[in-house]
Amino acid sequence: MDRRIQEAQRAKDYEQVLLGKVRTGEEVTTSTVVQALQVGVKGDVLALIDQANVPETEEGLQFLRQLKQHDKEARATLDHYELVQEGDVAPPDMQAALKALMDHLQVNPHHLEAINNMHRPVYQLVPVYDHEGAGFRRLVNAIDAHVREGQGETYVRPQLQNVWEMITENTMIVDWQVVVTEGKKELAEKSTPFLGNGKNVLDVYTDFKSYCEQQGLQLCSKESYSLLQMQQIRQSPSDTLIEELGIDTKGNTLLSDDDDGNMHSIPIGAWDRSLVVAFSVEPPGNPSERMRFRPSVVVKVQK
Repeated sequence: MDRRIQEAQRAKDYEQVLLGKVRTGEEVTTSTVVQALQVGVKGDVLALIDQANVPETEEGLQFLRQLKQHDKEARATLDHYELVQEGDVAPPDMQAALKALMDHLQVNPHHLEAINNMHRPVYQLVPVYDHEGAGFRRLVNAIDAHVREGQGETYVRPQLQNVWEMITENTMIVDWQVVVTEGKKELAEKSTPFLGNGKNVLDVYTDFKSYCEQQGLQLCSKESYSLLQMQQIRQSPSDTLIEELGIDTKGNTLLSDDDDGNMHSIPIGAWDRSLVVAFSVEPPGNPSERMRFRPSVVVKVQK
């Protein structure tokens, strides 16, 4: 039998397995859906998951069945911070964005497992600017234009401003990414992989980066981290203590190093004790106990 026919039959058979689980109320797990994606199920996997009996512990599938709500929250953050301006390429509509993510998971089913391993996966629509550094300055300015009471202006270490080329020239959004990243407000040291055994910051950063490269994931970017802080601040109740407003009040997220390690300090993000979103650096030889890991699934949306 032709290999393509065999593969099509396997996909059809697996789709029937999923349908059967939905009809009987049997629990559907991430591994089941990953296997379905691996054999090329072409049916509406999202619709099947939405109807399925999904255990609360299956974070990845719970995330997928709430994708439309996640998309609405991402757009609410864009609107609240007025991130899309005249002349910018508009964000993809919901249908295009969700299709891009599901098509990506179809080709990279292990990324669904990565999402399932996140404590709180957060869906983002991340702008891509024609000048990255000027674009990041736009994000910082947007945070500072919509601060909460008691919140100070965002701090970006001068060293990073130079490395990231945060010029003040006009820049436009020219593209968009769909990103799913670890969004838990506080990540515990004991739940962060690769820590311990006397490792310093560079050791842990190298381990994080190697893991991401092996899995086709990315370290959290400065743009993605900015949006995480924006959404956390926007969603925080009005009576939230200002000291607890942002994410990472007790740790520091290691960010992707655009300079590929040549700046001799590793970029980090946090909610600083001075009550601001902060982008700073950590010397490579420092202890790693406060370092936190937010892996990201990054999907380019086709125009």
